[in-house]
Amino acid sequence: MSGNLISSIQNEIVKEHYLKKLSMTIETSYDALIRQLDKKAQSSEQNPVLKIQKQNRREMLEEYLLSLIIQGTNPKDLILKSKDILSEYKFEIPSIGKIFSDLAIFLNKSEKFTIEAFSKNLAKELSPIFDKCFLLPLPKFENSSKYQEEVLRVSKDLRITFLKERIKEIGKNLKEKAETEEEIEKLQKEITAIASQFSSL
Repeated sequence: MSGNLISSIQNEIVKEHYLKKLSMTIETSYDALIRQLDKKAQSSEQNPVLKIQKQNRREMLEEYLLSLIIQGTNPKDLILKSKDILSEYKFEIPSIGKIFSDLAIFLNKSEKFTIEAFSKNLAKELSPIFDKCFLLPLPKFENSSKYQEEVLRVSKDLRITFLKERIKEIGKNLKEKAETEEEIEKLQKEITAIASQFSSL
């Protein structure tokens, strides 16, 4: 799990909470994690330049959705419901799309989801975003039904946003690039087909 993410937490109580959660997950001692973070902190002081990127709404929702799924009590059920809604959806953050796909395959083969089993075969470059989503603080929900409703709501929100952006893109192509009647008709049909999907959400 990524130490940089935990090191960036300013609230010491919150940091301790996630360190304990992480120590149980990867089966190592709390003290060992503290020593490792101290090393990271010393290394960061030597190279203090960090690149901060702003996220758009879709990116934040994608991270939130993955967090809900991997922190849920029944990830298999949650990802199946989310996948149904997000058919043909193209992730704004490719790494989350890859994790989403890998997770669906993993859960299809395995009845039980554990962080250790899944992260063991996760590509190294995907680990930072996976760690971030696993440790992302989530709201409190009354029960499992409310939790599931939130997964469905976020999935639908992402699908609607994606469809709107797709219609906007096709409309732009219709205005700027379509030259023949055949091209215009094809783009118009595509817009109509996408618009019809809104009624199912």
